[in-house]
Amino acid sequence: VLVGLADIAVNVNAVVHELQRERGSSALYLGSKGTQFTQELADRRRASDDKIAVLKASLSAIEPDVAAAIGPATLSALGDRLAALAPLRGKVDRQEVKPIEAVGSYSETIRALIGAIAGFGTVSPDADLARRIAAYVALTDAKEGAGQERATGSAGFAAGQFDPALYRRFVELGAVQKTAFATFQRFADPEAAQALAAVLASPVEAPVAEMRAQAVDSLTSGSVGGVTGPVWFAAATKRIDALKGVEDLIAAQIRQHAATFRDSAARMLLTLSVGLAALLAVTGALALLVVRSIVGPVAALDGVMASLSRGDLGVAVTGTAYQDEIGAMARSVQLFKEALADAERLRADQEAERQRAERDKVESLLKMAETVERESHAAVDEVAQKTGRMATTAGDMARSAAAVGTSSQSVAAAASQELAN
Repeated sequence: VLVGLADIAVNVNAVVHELQRERGSSALYLGSKGTQFTQELADRRRASDDKIAVLKASLSAIEPDVAAAIGPATLSALGDRLAALAPLRGKVDRQEVKPIEAVGSYSETIRALIGAIAGFGTVSPDADLARRIAAYVALTDAKEGAGQERATGSAGFAAGQFDPALYRRFVELGAVQKTAFATFQRFADPEAAQALAAVLASPVEAPVAEMRAQAVDSLTSGSVGGVTGPVWFAAATKRIDALKGVEDLIAAQIRQHAATFRDSAARMLLTLSVGLAALLAVTGALALLVVRSIVGPVAALDGVMASLSRGDLGVAVTGTAYQDEIGAMARSVQLFKEALADAERLRADQEAERQRAERDKVESLLKMAETVERESHAAVDEVAQKTGRMATTAGDMARSAAAVGTSSQSVAAAASQELAN
C-alpha cells in the first residue's frame, strides 16, 4: 500500500508541476492579449497532458487496497478536477477569462491535487513516511506559491503594470512561500533541508528577488523597471525547476522509504510466518502429547467403568497416583469400585442369610411333617385297636341279640299259646 501511495503521490505531483507551468504560460498569454507565448502555451499543455495520461494510467491500474486507502471521494475529486481542464483551456484560447481568474481556476485544480497528496500522508501507517510526505506537501505548497507568483508576475510584467488585485495577490504569494518553507524545514530530513537551503542560496534566487522587488516598488514608482513578462517567467521558471529538483529528491526518498518499509514488512512477515509455522508445529506436538496423556488414561478409565458396569470387580484401576484431574478421576473410580465391592459383599451376605433362613424353614417344616406323620400313625393304630375291640363287642352283642330274638320267639309262642289258652 505504501509503495502504491508513493507512486500515486509522485504522479500527482508531476501533474501539479506541469499545470503550474501551464498556468504561468496561460497568464502570459492572457496578459499579452494573445500576442505572446502562443507556442509555449501549446507546449506546456502537451507536457501536462503527458503527465495526466501517466496519472490516469496509474489510477486505472491501482490496487484495491491502495484505492481503499486513498478513498473513493478523493479519487472522484481528482477525476473531476482533471476533467475541468478542457473547458478552462477553451476560455483561455478565446480570451474569455481575465489572467487572475485563469490563475485562480488553475490554482483550484492544483490545490485539489496537492490536497490529495497531503491525504496520502494521513493514511500512511509509518510515521517516518508520513513526515516525509508532510515535507513533500509543504515544499509542493511553496512551489505552488512560486508558481502562482510566476503566473501573477507574468500577467503584471506582460501588461507593464500591476493592478491593485494582482499586486495584492503577488505580494501575498511571497509570504505564502516563506510559510511553506518554514513548514518544510520542520518535517524534512537533514538531506532535504540542506538541498532546499542550497537552492535558496543559489544564483537562481537572486534574479527573482530583484524582479520581485521591482514589482513591489511599482505601486509607488508606477513602473516595473523594464522587466518583461518572458524575462520574469524564465527567471521564475529556473527557480521553480530548482525547487522541483528538491521535490524530486524527496519523492525519491519517499519511494525508497516505502520500498524499504515494504521489504522490511515482507521480511517480518516471512519471519513471522516461519515462527508461526514453528509455533504451530510445537503446539501441535504438545497438543498431541497432551491429548495422548489425557485420552489414554481417560480411555482406560472408560474401560474400567465398562467392566464395573458388567460386574467385573477384578479389573484394576490405573492412574490413582497422578496428581492431576486424571488422578482425581481415577481415585473416584477406585472409590466407586470399592463401593461396588462392598455392596456385592453385602448382597452376598444377605443372600447367604436368606439361604440359611430358607434351609431352617425347610428343616422346621420337615420336622413338623415327621411329627405329624408319627403322631398320625400312633392315632391310627390306637383307632384300629379300639375298632377291633368294638368289632368283638359288636359280635358279642349280635350273639346276645340272636339269643334275645330266640327268647322273644319263645315268649311270643308262649304268649300265643297262652292267648289260645
